[in-house]
Amino acid sequence: MGKSMKKLSLLFFIITGIFLTSCKKDVSPELEITVNDINGNKQKNAKVKVSVDGATDGIVNSRVIDSVNTDQFGKAFFQFDNTILIDVAVFSQDGTVSDSLSILCETKKLKSKENNVYTRTMTYK
Repeated sequence: MGKSMKKLSLLFFIITGIFLTSCKKDVSPELEITVNDINGNKQKNAKVKVSVDGATDGIVNSRVIDSVNTDQFGKAFFQFDNTILIDVAVFSQDGTVSDSLSILCETKKLKSKENNVYTRTMTYK
């Protein structure tokens, strides 16, 4: 009876370990924009703005309407709470839109240490 209890205990620990390591949770989306100039060089201090269609018509989460300047590596980062269809624009020095895109950033069920990062490259003219 001692051997069968050891086998059952071992089986229990294996199943518990598999269950705990395979648990998935909702991970909110993040967006990483890399801005290059027309020669492919990273563009620092470029203004990148995110918004959603119809944002001016109502109250929207402040993370949805945001703008940042790119860092020294030409990158801008944004985080969102839920799935969102977001419009992204890069502005030139004179304030005109240099490049734009729309992207669906979705909340996903991922393992505990996985990231949910959407990456895109845009051009600064």
